[in-house]
Formats: sequence, structure tokens, C-alpha cells
Amino acid sequence: EGGRPLRVGYLSRRFHDYPGTQLMRRIFGNHDPLIVDLFCFAHGPDDFSPLRAAIKADCPHFHDISELDPLSAASFIASLHIDVLVTYDGAHSLNSLDVLAMRPAPVQIAYLGFAGTTGAMIETEASSVPERIIDFVLTDEILTPPQAPWSQHFTERLLILPQRYQPQDDQQEIT
Repeated sequence: EGGRPLRVGYLSRRFHDYPGTQLMRRIFGNHDPLIVDLFCFAHGPDDFSPLRAAIKADCPHFHDISELDPLSAASFIASLHIDVLVTYDGAHSLNSLDVLAMRPAPVQIAYLGFAGTTGAMIETEASSVPERIIDFVLTDEILTPPQAPWSQHFTERLLILPQRYQPQDDQQEIT
């Protein structure tokens, strides 16, 4: 739209030394800045780890929103006109579904943190039918076979990757 790069944001409480973030490490630096304007929204505490520092270095717009309440966090994200917001926290107690429920971006995607549906729906004043909080789950055919009967029960639509959904840090030191 308007010739500008797509604004993609990653929202997580886990921008620290955490297994999912270790897997995601190279994703942040691999976005082409001519195509994607990258934002990271850290909704969890800073552990001052080298991993968090590396992600901050790879992300041109890294925002610590850990001190913001959900409404303020969602308002801040929306003010930046994010086109696609990706969460990789999953559906457990350390997620940001309370922020995502306020729809700070027109497209919201769940990835990596939980290999299933979030089941997250919300009722709005505008509609008597509950609406999705998350629009899509990024997955693959092994993890979520589209023909499997249970995959029809996802509240989100499936975005099936052509290879595998789990990223790897090919430059990580092995000790």
C-alpha cells in the first residue's frame, strides 16, 4: 500500500534466553528491509541476555512494552500502523492474548509457541457472533494436516508453509 514496506511486528513476552526465541533468532535479521519494516514488541521483562541484545540489533524498531497494561500496549502497537502482528508465545499463561484481543493489527498470526489452535474468540458489541482474536496459525502439513478432521476445529485459518514450520538458527554455537 502506498509503495511502503509491509509493517510486520513480533509480539512476545519471551524476547529473552528462551528455547522458542533461540529458534526464532535468525528470523529477525532475515527480513528484507525493502519489503518488510520490522518491529519487535517485548511484552516481557528484559533478562539482559546476549540473545535479547542480538534481536535488538537485528530489529530496527525494538520496543520494550513490558511496563504497559494491555490496553496501552495495544494502542501503542496500533499507533505504529502494523500490518501483520505475529505472536510466538502460544496459548498458555505467558502469552499476550489480552493485547491481541484488542486487535492492534488488521492481520494477527500465531506461530511456533503452541502447535495448535489458541481457541481465542471474543464477542464484540458490533456482532453477535464471536470473532477470532488470531486470524491465522503458521504451520506445516506434518504438524497440522489440512485433511485431518481435528484441523477443522481451529478457530484460526491455517497458513501452511511449504517446508517445515520450525525455524533453526544455523549459526548457533554448539557446545
